Amino acid sequence: MANKNRILNRNYVMQIAQSFSTPFTAKDVVTKIDEEGNHLGVTTVYRILNEFVNDSLLRKNLGENNTATFIHLEECENENHVYLECLNCHKIIHVDCRHFNNFRKHASHKHGFTITNFQMTIPGYCSDCQEAK
Repeated sequence: MANKNRILNRNYVMQIAQSFSTPFTAKDVVTKIDEEGNHLGVTTVYRILNEFVNDSLLRKNLGENNTATFIHLEECENENHVYLECLNCHKIIHVDCRHFNNFRKHASHKHGFTITNFQMTIPGYCSDCQEAK
């Protein structure tokens, strides 16, 4: 029975996590779960979210005060992931990884450095937030 509950909890947490369109924390997930009249502890949710990170379903960033935020990984055939993150609304935009192959070649030819894979977040402002300014 414990294994069944664990699977149900994982599915439930993923369902809640998928409802976020911007980076979220374990506490954000717990708040939504509580709003639905259910309960899972922050520790349980955090453990499940980290399992999703290990399964490459989510990406985890450590921000100010070591606060962990999570975002969804776009389905991408490439193991390299580049994201644009709006500093105002925190929208995350996945960039086609193939565009960064020239940088990989540059690092190899000019600097003698072989990049095996990468995950990169580039901060800036999305078009919506630029128009609002």
